[in-house]
Amino acid sequence: MPVHAGVTDFLGLAVPAASPARSVAEFADHARARPGRLNWHAPSGTAAYLVCRDFMRIAGGLDMNYVSYSRLPQALLDLVAGRLDVALSPLAPIAPLLRDGQLRLLATTGQTRAPAVPDVPTAAEAGFPSLEIEGILGLFGWRGMPETARAELAEQARAVLTEPAAAERLRAAGMAARDASSPAAFTAELVAHRARWTALAREFGLRPAN
Repeated sequence: MPVHAGVTDFLGLAVPAASPARSVAEFADHARARPGRLNWHAPSGTAAYLVCRDFMRIAGGLDMNYVSYSRLPQALLDLVAGRLDVALSPLAPIAPLLRDGQLRLLATTGQTRAPAVPDVPTAAEAGFPSLEIEGILGLFGWRGMPETARAELAEQARAVLTEPAAAERLRAAGMAARDASSPAAFTAELVAHRARWTALAREFGLRPAN
């Protein structure tokens, strides 16, 4: 049972440092002028489908080649080398590459700006509000867990996550604590996510396995 939506894991849209694009709109223009010549990557599943729909179709029918990887580190190596032109990735693994100037972050995809990169706009601020996706690291209990136990555990999680040391460690990892979560709020958020991803799956003609 949902207890507490403890942590938001932010994702970012990154390009090689040599890319001429310095914003999402500039990259869209760059890709539009080179149909079929640019390569992109995003984690398989909802993230990749969102990029297909919101960054390629809504941006004006961009024609780019999706490259699949079994491991993210290889994708980031290819992004740094310029074999990939853009990638959507959690912030934690790309943070060192951003600090070293090997990658440039065009936008993050959360509802708010990521504390680790406060100067980088959200996708909504960059003009692509439907390209919103956040990772949630939540706390769950067993089926039938008493409401009093859920509430107490949620309060304990809030207390830990609001400690300055915990907040700083999460910020350094490209994440942020959710101190205002509750069992009811987390449950409602999961219901909303389920509805959103179900609609997205149907849009791409996906069906549950029998």
